[in-house]
Amino acid sequence: MDIREVLHSGGSVKVTIPIKIVRDLWKKAKVKLSEGMPGATFTFVEKFPVCFILLNGKVVMDIPENVLKSDEYPDNIKSKVMEELGKIRKRRLSEELNKLCEELAKGVITESEFDRRLEYLRKDLKELARLYKKLFKDRELHFISSGHLEHLLASFLLDEEKEAEEEITSILEYVKKTKYEYENMKQVLEDLNRTLRAGKISKKLYDNLRERYLLKLDFIKQRQRRLIESVKDLEG
Repeated sequence: MDIREVLHSGGSVKVTIPIKIVRDLWKKAKVKLSEGMPGATFTFVEKFPVCFILLNGKVVMDIPENVLKSDEYPDNIKSKVMEELGKIRKRRLSEELNKLCEELAKGVITESEFDRRLEYLRKDLKELARLYKKLFKDRELHFISSGHLEHLLASFLLDEEKEAEEEITSILEYVKKTKYEYENMKQVLEDLNRTLRAGKISKKLYDNLRERYLLKLDFIKQRQRRLIESVKDLEG
């Protein structure tokens, strides 16, 4: 049993999954040797999907492979899991297609290599479209069947933009939170000065609190500078 705090992020919320669940129960964590420190190891976890299921009035968290092979879950839930896995697979194939086109544009691969790998992607997409036809728009199905996979990129852009919008919303909310922290800490310092002048606090306690708040304010400023520098880097 473990308890973790849930944090608001964009249009949803996030919670940290205990590493023991990922490593010991789901077997999704790997131990690797550290390159910078000979003999040292670190825990590595690749991205993987997790299901949140409402079952008998309780929310159950499990990985898809466990859900699909278990007798505890009804068929309608398993069908929904399969559909969601299809969406993930579609997104990954879209990423592979985009990466392939970028490699060709940068001259990393030849056109013949591009055509060869494109054919593999076409087969994967064709099989996915056969299994999950409703996940694809009519024009996407047309591009897949005709072999014009490069045209799929424009069609997939909308789905990619939705994910990007969620990420930018999360970032903007963090910026808003940081601004609030900065303004609040400045106000706390002003209140602390007034409390000292009013003789409601000892000089020793004032100095201790002021040092603590100034340090916190400095940390907030550092975060703000990093955000500003990151935006400048985007602008080139």
